[in-house]
This record gives sequence, C-alpha cells and structure tokens, in this order.
Amino acid sequence: MASHRAAVSSGKGGETCLIVALALLLAFQSAGLERVLAAPPEVTAGSAEAVAETLPDKTVVVPEIFKQPERGRDGIGWYRCLVDVPLAWEGRGTELFVEPFDAALEIVVNGRTVGLSGQFPPRFRSGLGSPDRFVLPAGLLRSGASNEVVIRTCMRDGRTGFNVAAPVLFGGAEAIRLAGEWLFRGGEPVSSAGGGKVFFQVEPAADVLATLRRLDDAGPLTALEEQTRFTVADDLRIDLVLSEPDVRQPLSIKWDRRGRLWVVEFIQYPEPAGLTMVSRDAFLRSVYDKVPAPPPRHDPGLDRISFHEDADGDGNFEKHGVFIDGLSLVSSIAFAPTGLWVLQPPYLLFYSDTDGDDRPDGDPVVHLEGFGIEDSHSIANNLRWGPDGWLYAAQGSTVTSRVRQPGSDSPPVASTGQCIWRYHPPTGRYEIFAEGGGNAFGVEFDASGRLLSGHNGGDTRGFHYVQGGWYRKGFEKHGELSNPFAFGFFEPISHPSAPRFTHCLAVNDAPALGGKYAGSLFAVAPLQGQVIRSAIRSDRSSIATQDVDVPLACSDSWFRPVDIQLGPDGALYVCDFYEQRIDHASHYQGRIDRERGRVWRLAAGATPPARLPDLSRDEPAMLIQRLTDPNRWIRQSAILEVVRRQPEGAREAIFTQLLADATADHSRLELLGAAWQLRRFDDAETCRLLAHPDKTVRRWTVRMACDDGTVTAAVRGALQGLGETEADAEVRSQLAASARRLPVGDSLQLLGAFLSRDPGGGPADSDDIHIPLLVWWDVERMLSIDRDATLTSLADADGALWHSQIGRDVLQSRVARRLALGSRADQFAAAHLLDTAPDASHRQHLLEGCEQAFAGRSLSTVRSELLAAIGRAGGGSRALRLRLGDAATVRDALALVADATAKTAERLADIAVLGETLAPAAEKALLEVAAGSGDERVRAASLAALEGWNDPTIATACVQLLPRAPPEVAAAALDLLAGRPAWAMSLLDAIEAGAFAGKSVPDAVIRRLRLHADPSLAAAVERHFGPPPAPGSEAEAAAIDLERMGRLLAEGTGSPILGRTVFRTTCATCHTLFGEGGQIGPDLTSHDRSDPRALLVHVVNPSATIREGYETTVIVTDDGRTLSGFVVGEDPGLVVLRMADGRTVSVPRDAIEALQRSPLSIMPAGLLRPLDEQQVRDLFAYLRAAQPLATK
Repeated sequence: MASHRAAVSSGKGGETCLIVALALLLAFQSAGLERVLAAPPEVTAGSAEAVAETLPDKTVVVPEIFKQPERGRDGIGWYRCLVDVPLAWEGRGTELFVEPFDAALEIVVNGRTVGLSGQFPPRFRSGLGSPDRFVLPAGLLRSGASNEVVIRTCMRDGRTGFNVAAPVLFGGAEAIRLAGEWLFRGGEPVSSAGGGKVFFQVEPAADVLATLRRLDDAGPLTALEEQTRFTVADDLRIDLVLSEPDVRQPLSIKWDRRGRLWVVEFIQYPEPAGLTMVSRDAFLRSVYDKVPAPPPRHDPGLDRISFHEDADGDGNFEKHGVFIDGLSLVSSIAFAPTGLWVLQPPYLLFYSDTDGDDRPDGDPVVHLEGFGIEDSHSIANNLRWGPDGWLYAAQGSTVTSRVRQPGSDSPPVASTGQCIWRYHPPTGRYEIFAEGGGNAFGVEFDASGRLLSGHNGGDTRGFHYVQGGWYRKGFEKHGELSNPFAFGFFEPISHPSAPRFTHCLAVNDAPALGGKYAGSLFAVAPLQGQVIRSAIRSDRSSIATQDVDVPLACSDSWFRPVDIQLGPDGALYVCDFYEQRIDHASHYQGRIDRERGRVWRLAAGATPPARLPDLSRDEPAMLIQRLTDPNRWIRQSAILEVVRRQPEGAREAIFTQLLADATADHSRLELLGAAWQLRRFDDAETCRLLAHPDKTVRRWTVRMACDDGTVTAAVRGALQGLGETEADAEVRSQLAASARRLPVGDSLQLLGAFLSRDPGGGPADSDDIHIPLLVWWDVERMLSIDRDATLTSLADADGALWHSQIGRDVLQSRVARRLALGSRADQFAAAHLLDTAPDASHRQHLLEGCEQAFAGRSLSTVRSELLAAIGRAGGGSRALRLRLGDAATVRDALALVADATAKTAERLADIAVLGETLAPAAEKALLEVAAGSGDERVRAASLAALEGWNDPTIATACVQLLPRAPPEVAAAALDLLAGRPAWAMSLLDAIEAGAFAGKSVPDAVIRRLRLHADPSLAAAVERHFGPPPAPGSEAEAAAIDLERMGRLLAEGTGSPILGRTVFRTTCATCHTLFGEGGQIGPDLTSHDRSDPRALLVHVVNPSATIREGYETTVIVTDDGRTLSGFVVGEDPGLVVLRMADGRTVSVPRDAIEALQRSPLSIMPAGLLRPLDEQQVRDLFAYLRAAQPLATK
C-alpha cells in the first residue's frame, strides 16, 4: 500500500485522485488490482483479474479519442484492448509504441506496468516529450493467445487537439497496429471480463514505421524531390544550398566576413537538455527542475553551430565544418572581431576565436544570464548588430526574463513576454529597447535603420519598433505593459487584412534580384509554406505595407520557412526547418523530425552563381569603399571588418565621405555607424551631423548623442534647435524618444522647444503614429521623477500643456489621469491644475482624464481638494458628476431612467453609472423600472445594474417577475439571481414551489450556479438540474456533433449569402466577420477559416481550444457575488471583466476574495444543434468566404 500511496497521492489538487484510487484499491484488492494500479515498472508480472461490472465500460475509437481525451472522474481514465500475439512471435523481442499527449500515461501489459509517460500525482507531470517506445520483458506476452493492454491516464488542465498515432506492438520485423475500438472507463479500471475489440492484424514493421506519425500528406521528400514542388516567380529561381546530413533543423543563418554561411542547427528543440519538466500550463509554458548551467558545465545537447563554404563560386557549398556542438536551445549567433556571440537562453555567451581557426579558444564568457526558457519557441532570438554598435535581439511572448550580468549586485532587468532588447558589449549595458508586439521572432534593420520584426497574428506583416515604444500584445495571456500609466500603445504596421503569420522578414536592399524587387519586404510564412513579398511605403513616422505577390511557394507541406536573410550575393536565403507540423504543441508531443533540414537560395533567374566576397582579404581602401556598396549586407559586414582592423586613417576618411554631397544616400547609415564605432563623435561633429541634409543621418545622430543619458550644453542646444525646425516625422519621433533618456531638466528644455514648433503647412505632430505617445511617455516619466519641476515647466501660464496641439490633444487628459491615480500629493497637484487651467476647454480635457481615472473605482480615497476642484470646474461630464454623487445629477438621472419617453441610449448609460456607484436612491428606482412593462433592454440593464446591491428584496422582486418576464428580461433576472448564493437559493426555492419552470433556466446560468462553494446550494442545484456533467461527457457530445456535422458538410454545398443571415442570428452577437458583429469574442476576419474541420472543432466544442485572451475568469467578491467573463483590463487596483452579455464589470482588487481561471469557454456548446442541415452548410460557406460579400 505504501508504494501505491506514493504513486497516486497528491497535494491539494490531487487529494481526490488519491481518495478515488485508495477506495478502488480497497474494494477490489482481492481481485489483484493492486498490481494494475502500481506505477513502478519493476512490479512483478501478473495478469489483472476481472473487476466488478456494475459500471459499464464505454467503447471509444483510438487514436481519434486522444485528440480530445476522455476525462474520467478526477482526471483518471482507463483504456483497454486485447491483442492476439502470433505463435511465430515466440522468443522475439517485443516493444510497445504509445505516443504521449498532454497527460500522464501508465502502460500496463497483462497486469504489469511496462512504462510511464510523465508522472502521476502527487508530482503530476505531463507526458509530452517523454519516450514512446517501451521494451516488454521476455515472457510477458503470451504467444498464440490474447493479451491485455491497458493505458491509465491522468488529465489535468492539459492542452488538447494533439494528432496522436495509434499504439503499435512491434515483434521483430512485424507489427500489430492497435487502431480501432477500445474500452474506456473514467475513474474506474476497465473490466477484464471480456468485450472489446481484439487486434490481430500483422503488418510489416517497416510499413508501420513509415506511416507511424504521418498525417494526411506524402511524408518527407528528399531535398531534390522537394525542389520540384516549388512554384517560383518567372524571373527568379530556387537553388538548393544545403540539406541533410550537412545541416539539420536550421533555425538561423548568417554569413561571416569570408562569405561563408553559418547555420544555427536547432536539433535539441523543443526540450532543453538535462532538465526535467515539473509542470506545464495549457499554453505549453514549462517549469523545469533547475536552471541549466552554462557551457562547459551544462548538460550537452544536440544543437550545433556549423559553417559552410562555396570555395569555387559555383553555388554549391562543398566545404563543411562545425564551430561547436553539444549546445542546447541555441537560437542565434553574431560575429565579433575576435570571436562569436552565441545566444543560448538563459545565457548570452561569447566564444573567443582570436586566431580565426574556427574553433573556440576555450570556454565561453557568460555576458548575460536570466533569459526565460519556459517556452522554447518563444526564447530570445535573432541577434543583430545595430549601426550604433549595440547587439539587438527579440524575445517571444511566452517567456519571462530577469537579465543581468553574472555576479552583478544590480537588480535584474525584468521583462514579461515579447520585446526587443539590446546589449552594449563595451559597457555591459542591457536594456529593453521596446516592449510588446507579437510572438517576436526575427530582427531586421532596413537601409534607413528601422527595426522590424514579424508577428504571429494576422492583418499585418509585423511591427516597426521605435526606441522606448510600448506595443500592443496579447494582454490577457502575456500581462499588461510594464508601465501601468502608459495609457496607450502602438499598433502593428498598417497592412490590409491577411491571414496569419509572417515572423521573419528581410528587406531586399540589394540590386541583384532586379529593379522591381528593390526595397521590397520578403516575409516567410511557415504555416502556408510561402515567401510573401510586400511593398513598403512611408506612413508618417513609420511605414505601411501591402502584399504584392508570392514569389516562392511549395506544394510539399513539409516546407517550413523559418528564416530569410539577404546574402553577400544579393540573393535571399531561406531556412527550411522541414517539418510535418510547425506548431509548438506537436513538437512537444514528439512529432518532430530531427534528421532533416534545408537552406534554399532565391536568386535572379538569369544570374549564374558567383564567388562570394571575402572581406577579410580587402585592402583598407577597398574595405572603406565596401561601406557604400549597393548591397546592404556588404555595407553592414564592412562595418564589422573596419572595427576589427581599425585601419590607420580610416576614421577620418569615412567621416569625410559621410559629409560629402556625392555620397549615395543608401550608404550614409553604414558610414555613420562605422565612424561612430571607431570613435565616438565629439560635440563639433555631433552638431554638424545634426544639421546634415540626410534625414537618416540626423535621426541616428540624435539617438547616438542621447543614448548615454547625458548631453553637453552645446549638444543640448543643437537638439533644441532641431526640435524647433525639424520637419521629418521620423527624426522628430527619435527626438521624442531620445528626450526620455535625458535628465528631467535637459528633457524639459528639449521638449519645450519640440512642442513650440509651428508645422506650417506640414503634418502636425499630434497626427503622427508615434510622436504623441512618445511625448506623453517622457512627460509621465518626468512626473514620476520630479512632478513639481515638470508641472512648473509645462503648465505655467505660457506652458506647452496649454499652448501646443499635443498638449491639448494628448497631454492634458493623460496628465490629469496620471495625477488622479497617484499619491495624495499627486491628487493635490491635479486639483491645482484644474484650478489654474486657462479656460473651460482645457478644464474639460482635464476632467476627461479624471473621469477615466475614476471609472469603476470608489472615490472614498480621493482627496477632498480634488473633488472640490472637479466641482468648481463644472464637475466634468454628466457621468462623472453622477459618479461623484452630485445630488442634482443623481436626481436627474433617476428621473431620466424612469422616463419611458427618453432616449434608450441615454437611459442605458445612466443605468450603468448608477449601478457602478451604488447611489442609495437608485436601488428602488431600478427595481421599479425592471418590474415595469417598458423597453426590454432598459429593464434588463436595470436588473444587471442591481448586481452590486446585497439586498434580499432584489432577489424577491426578481423571482416575482420571472414567470411573466419577456426573454431578455428573464435572462437578466436569472443571471442576477445566479450571482449570489442566497439569491440563487431563492431561485431554486421558487422552482421547488412550482412558481417557475426549471427547464427555462439556460445552461449558462446552471453552470454559474455550480460555481458557488455552498454545499446546500450545490445539493439543491443537483436536485433540480442533475449532477454536473461527467468529465468527458461534453467532449463525447461534441465528438458526436463533430462527426454528424462533418458528414453533413461533406454531403452538400451551402450559400454564403444565406449563410451571412445565419451568422447574424447565431454568431454575430459575439464575433465580428468582415467588420460586422460584436466584440465579445475574437474577430474572425483574419483567422484562417479555410479548413471546415478546424472550424467545426472550434464551434462544436469551444472549450477544447480556447484562444488566448478569451479564457474564462471566475471572481468571487467579499460580498458574495460570483462573476465570470474575460479579463479585458486590469491594474494594481482593479480587474475589469467582460461578461457573456457584453457588459463590462469593474471589480476593485481589495473586494476580490478569489480569482481563478476556468477551463470552460464562455461560448456555449451546441450552437449548431438548433439549425437545420442546410443552415449549417450555409453558415460554413459564409465562414469560409475569403473576402466580404458584395452588398449590392
């Protein structure tokens, strides 16, 4: 018993598993079940005896059931089949293949445990990534007889949707595939008394192995076979550069100064070497048992960094070498004058190679530590030198980092999720360059030094990152921005609607492909197996893109382009990870091919291969000339070589060329970068460059001058002059960003000059994409450091807060909001600002900020001086006066709410505010409106607004109106009653008394009733509505629906025009498609809707795969309410939920007793059941439409 207790007991979450398992053990011990339940593989062989048959077994189909595994009681499930082993297998070695999925698995053969995937409670661990082949002990199988195979599973909050192969029994050169009907029982071991399918069909093992993990494709092709599957633009060609065995799993490519191609081979992915996964959440974020040590003390992995040379210039890379191997999750490299930078999270390493023999001189130096590794497809990636001598890189969305230099006493630089970061090797400085974005993977600098990265979402090709920017991200999954007072963020690059996703980008800043491709953005699309070309145009201080064509596509579904880089010859080189699947979940499952990988060259069709340049052989004069080459790769590489050699007189020659009028604009950035890195600019040079006619030179000089955080008086004066006169939006954007790095005094002077500029006939800063928020973020920083000095400068009688366009349009409301949310001293400053505002229009903007600050919050902690100032200023909007409890406004609102002739929108707005503020006189008025006979929307909103009052008379009134209430009002009343245990009991009492029919209570309300932790209430709910659905029952019903609907769609066609009508009545309340619909659920427009099977899964079983950001959150408040919905906003004092009816409810954090995530989608299952067959076909025809339907 002791060993069994260790196998199945758990902490808080697993105690029930222990109780169930122990009860079963005691009940059936005489039947020999202890041998079946025991987990350790060394258990003595024996066969499981028959168990009680009081609970019938259920037939399921394997492996299909493993996509949505059955969840037995407390997550425990048992699967059983029989297999007849041929007499000819007597004496053969046998193995059982069982592919893991996101659960713990115990594999039992004839009563003996032969293997484990993952770990059962108390130390539960998913089996993802575990071995899938289990050697069976000699003599365990009975040849010529039936043998029992049992798979015990324990499901927690695991991810579903895995493509799992059927178990296979291997015996020498033969195999028996166990695909088909198995018996299943949840919580109980399955019966051994017979029944179920017996597997006996013998196949050649080689045939089974060839198709073991294959989906509906032809399987892997050779590189030459794959090459025949490409479709290439007429004037381009695709060449095979590298393939297995020379490279495997290529993730990232770079060229060294000698023109050799270096490849990061990501073979260890997805699991870090030597670590044990302790836990993994539904987003596949893992917790490991330890932090891996850096090389050479690390656990060796499979990754390597290889280099390849085309020595004769024929386009074939025939020389191969390995710089280092045995690495683990190495994601990127960057060349240095004396060695190689290697990014292997959690470390940034430097391998010295001073003699250039392509071997490390010794152990690496750890420059940075603390990069997150909890999600290996989001780790720090794509090192890239900037023109300023900083190393730039990206970090993905589902890792958290705390980065610092080893041994440093300084606090680490923390980052949660996606960002662009940079490191300055000469000074050891590390910082977040910009925060937010997509699942950032890729870093590209274009010819003018814009930093670009891709996106894992749709409707854009990526993000343009500016210094210090905060960007949109998946806030619900990845957390809020690090600054709660950002009050805004930047969006991705503007682009027409497009499917997801393109993550690595290359701008073709080279002439080799031909004129029509010059300056185009090339982006890899791994899901679609394409390279997409987009045109770039300026858009104020950023860019906009639009797709032009698809110059490269492949009909081989294994083509997975993951990196694209401009090469020394001007061709584009593409890393092909070459995988059956490219989704992270499948890779964790073990569906990954570590033996293959290719690199392709996309080149001009008429241009033959040529010898790649070797910059290491260039004379100094030639090297300086390379800085003006039309190929950006040549120019950028020449910087590194110039810095490595430091040739005499080079700095002066480069600076002279930078200033020369005849110098081509495309080369000025590299000339600037080379001069800066050879020797920093003095004041005279800086001032001269700030007046340079080239805007790229001016922009980067601003950045370089301010990066250290200090400027001299001379440079500050030049910056102020530039702020007053500069007309280019990108230069002005950099001025605003750089001001934020300076001391408050310097920044205020620069900002004053900046905001004083008269745009004349040109574009105003307030209309720019970046400038307004960059200015605000600097002001917010200064308010935090020195509030009084900042307000004295900006808000005096002549201050920019009152007299600039940005001050009026952007700063006034945000300053007031920031101060109102701050300390009591901040609130006093806000009051002073209101009292000293020049006129009513400025006060109105300030009041708008105060209103935003107070929305959904109690005003009990707000200083009386601020409240008085708000009153003197006119009280802000009517809603704010209502929130402030102004007696006259409250009376007016109550009268308006009761007036059936008033505008419905105005009544609804006042009802919402009265409910938020819990105005004492409002309860009675709202109850009267709800009980009346007027507009159903107003009555329903009145009921919803009563949620905050804990008054039993509300429940009584709701129960009384239910029998005669119209549907919308009844739904609101039921939802209101379900929110508090006592009110819920009133509802159940009414049902008990026959005053209301229990069958009229919708499933969503019943589900909410079950959320309360009240035993007597739970018993009453079960009495009236039955027990909660058994784990797996919803999945079972969904499986039936899925099969039926899939067959239905295959049997006929639908009309998208008619389907739009079905969409409007069935889906549009929550979802938007082509600009039409609600905002409760995800916008479907940019999602890939081409696969009807995938669409069916989402519609039929919405809880199976909940999109990130739309997870249901349940909140229990200190006054007994239970609320559920999506978290749409939160800050240190407040959580905002969007409820299923579209309402947003603000809950102060100090009123929250419990907050937890629910595995159930807020979207109800069974939406398709009321539709007839043709309506289903029509709906899916519309959902799969690629473009909006014509309306005329």
